[in-house]
Amino acid sequence: IFCIKQLQKIINLVKMGTPFTNDCVKSINTLGKLIIISSILIPIVSNIFELYQFRMFNINKILISSNFISNIHYTFNLFDGSIFIFGIIILILGKVFEYGCYLQDEYDSVL
Repeated sequence: IFCIKQLQKIINLVKMGTPFTNDCVKSINTLGKLIIISSILIPIVSNIFELYQFRMFNINKILISSNFISNIHYTFNLFDGSIFIFGIIILILGKVFEYGCYLQDEYDSVL
């Protein structure tokens, strides 16, 4: 939800014609950091939830007792690489906007 609010703030600043402001740079950087954090937290929470479901409903015993499956292995994903890379790209975009903010300040000071 916080990511959506940051994105709305960025879109509103662009609509107002002021994309190269400190507020926009902060929102883009915050969005990038939140995406990176979610690339780690979402898989961990998902793994814990799936393990809880397996243990709660005894899915292991049911599947093995059906004689179709002889062994079950768990795999845990520590982070989602594609979401992580997307967050890095957003942070790079934040640096581009930060430089644009610097150029806008320089342009405004010349006038």
